[in-house]
Amino acid sequence: MTTRMYRLRGNTTLRILVNLALIGLVVVLYLKRDVFFHRQPKPVAVQQAATPKPRPQPTPTPRVETPEPGEGVVDAVPELEPEPLPTATPEPTPVVPETADLIALARQPREWPGHVTLLAATPFTLVINGAAGGKMQVPAGALVDVRKFNGQALELEFKGAIAVVPVAGTDFESRALAKRKASNPTASPTPPMATASAAAPAATPTGMPDPRYLEIDVVRAKKTKDTGSYLNNKKEQISMRVKLRNTDLRLPFTGLKGDIFVFTESSTARGIAKLAIREKFDIDVPARESMEHETEEIVTIYDSYNTIGGYKFCGWTLLIKDSSGAVILKKGSSPTYLENIASMDGMKKNGTYPQGTWVRPGAKKK
Repeated sequence: MTTRMYRLRGNTTLRILVNLALIGLVVVLYLKRDVFFHRQPKPVAVQQAATPKPRPQPTPTPRVETPEPGEGVVDAVPELEPEPLPTATPEPTPVVPETADLIALARQPREWPGHVTLLAATPFTLVINGAAGGKMQVPAGALVDVRKFNGQALELEFKGAIAVVPVAGTDFESRALAKRKASNPTASPTPPMATASAAAPAATPTGMPDPRYLEIDVVRAKKTKDTGSYLNNKKEQISMRVKLRNTDLRLPFTGLKGDIFVFTESSTARGIAKLAIREKFDIDVPARESMEHETEEIVTIYDSYNTIGGYKFCGWTLLIKDSSGAVILKKGSSPTYLENIASMDGMKKNGTYPQGTWVRPGAKKK
C-alpha cells in the first residue's frame, strides 16, 4: 500500500513537470512565432497629437532699459542690427582758376594791358636826361604804365620814374586775361599748365624776340682834356661803348646789325657837323645774356674861344637793323638825333654835313 502510494505520488510529480515543460514550450513558440514562421512584424502606428497652429504675433519693439544705480545686469539686451558701411563719396573735381601763359604773353605785346595797379608801395627811380635822378615812393593802388615785360617782371613808369616790379606785385595777369576775353569773347579759356611729370617736351624756341626786349645802353668811354699848350685849347679822346642786353627768357637776337654815328660840331661854324665815327657791327645776343661793342678812339682838338676852330663832340645815333636792313630800334643822345635817320644812311666818316641833315634845324643839341 505504501509502495503504491509512493508510485502514484511519483507519477503525479512527473506529470506536473511534463505539463509545465509543455506550457513553457508553447509560450516560447508563441513569442518566437515570427522567427519560426518567417513573418515581418507589423509597424506600430504612432499617432501624433495635432498641434494647433500658433497665431502670428506682432514683433515687439526692443526696449533697452537703463539699469538703475546699484542694479545688476539688464535682463535682456536686444540684438542691434549692424550699421551700414559708409559709402565713399567721390570728391568733386577741383576747379582750376584760369591763368595766363606768361612766357607766351611776353612775346605778344598787343595783349599787354597798358596800365596796371600796384599791390604794394614800390620805390621808383626818377630818370633825368637818361640818368638816375633820385627816388620816389609810389603807394599801393596807384595806376602805372607798362613799358616792358619779359615773362617774369615788368618795367613800369610813373610820372617819369621807372621801376622793375615782379608780375605778382601787380594785377597784370588779371588785366591781361580780361583784355584777351574782351578782344575774343568766344575763345576757350587758357588750359591750365600741366605738371612737370605730365608736360610734353618743350619745343626748341624759334623766331626773333620782340625788339623791345633788347635793352640798349651807350656811354662815352673817353672824356675831354686840356692840351697843356694853350688854356683855350681842348683835346678830346672820343670812343663809345655800346652795351646790349637781351631780356627775353628763351629767344636769342641773331643776325642783327648795329650802325653807330658819332658827330662832332665845328667850334666856329655852328650847325656844321663832322661824322667823326661810323661803325657797323654784328649783334648776336643769347637769351638772358649781354654783349658789348666799343668803337675806335679818335682824338680831336678845338679852340674853346672859337677863334682857331676845330671840332668837339656833340652827340650820337645808334640804329639796330634786321637782316633785311630795316631799322627795328633806334636810340640817340637826344631825341633830335633821331628825326633825320633816313638821311644818315648815305653819310661817310669824316664827311661834313649842314644842320638839317644830321639834326633838326634849330634843335638844341646835346
